[in-house]
Amino acid sequence: MDEQRSAVVLFFYNRPDHLRQVLERIIRSEPKALYLVSDGPKSSVDKADIQACRSIVDATPYPFPVFHKYADHNLGVARSIPEGLDWVFSREAKAIILEDDVIPEPGFFPFMEKMLVDYRNDPRIDLIMGHQLADLALPDHYYFFTRFCLPPWGWATWAANWNTYDFHMRAWPDCRETLRDVAGLDMAFWSPILNRNQHQPRSWDIQWNFWLWYRQTMAVVPARSLTTNIGFGPKATFTRWPHSGFARPATITDSAIPWQLAERAERLPFDHLLQQQIQTLIREVMSGKGRAPSDK
Repeated sequence: MDEQRSAVVLFFYNRPDHLRQVLERIIRSEPKALYLVSDGPKSSVDKADIQACRSIVDATPYPFPVFHKYADHNLGVARSIPEGLDWVFSREAKAIILEDDVIPEPGFFPFMEKMLVDYRNDPRIDLIMGHQLADLALPDHYYFFTRFCLPPWGWATWAANWNTYDFHMRAWPDCRETLRDVAGLDMAFWSPILNRNQHQPRSWDIQWNFWLWYRQTMAVVPARSLTTNIGFGPKATFTRWPHSGFARPATITDSAIPWQLAERAERLPFDHLLQQQIQTLIREVMSGKGRAPSDK
């Protein structure tokens, strides 16, 4: 096996049917290793579903090394994902990250692997994204840079970059003016969200995107999404509305695309559009359409 291949991390919880689909795609990609991270149950109903998921992954034969991190008690997504990644990046220099409702198309893994190599020593880049929300006027084979890494529906990064991440956002709110000027943020929208996630975090990804803004770094993003989120529905943590306009399939399935950097990519030409789409998704979640009952 090619030792230059990356490890894959799979976070899963209580959806056996979703898990089978994602696991099949991962096995087919033949990663360097697979890290399986499972949070503990919130309820007795969750406990049965979680055990079913763990039984699936434990009974599956793998042609590569597999490592497990199973929590006995519920940590919540705000803790389980950062703690799981801390564990992975104590052992791996780079990794590709998926959740149990994110289906990677064949082009996803080659894109991740290529960009992890191409940008591994570039201080401007903190991560590689496999999904973005906007419909962009670019050919399929283009990619570009952005300061927005939400939502994290299939992504990759390096241990050196992840290990700088400050979950507690200790630089906020002193950097408010810098974020507005450098990242072009709509602070009327983002300030309340950053305040809440600093003091009562419900997730981890807002803090991760804050870290890009604060460090003035970027993500690499394909012009068309390489993953499909199949998790819109009642068992989702946030995206509980099955009829969301964001519940749409990946638009690239080719595994052999000759990727090309878009012109003026360094000028972040699509950040305004991406910010609008991300805000729309967050408003959907906050309105209750994407929110779990216990979060209301």
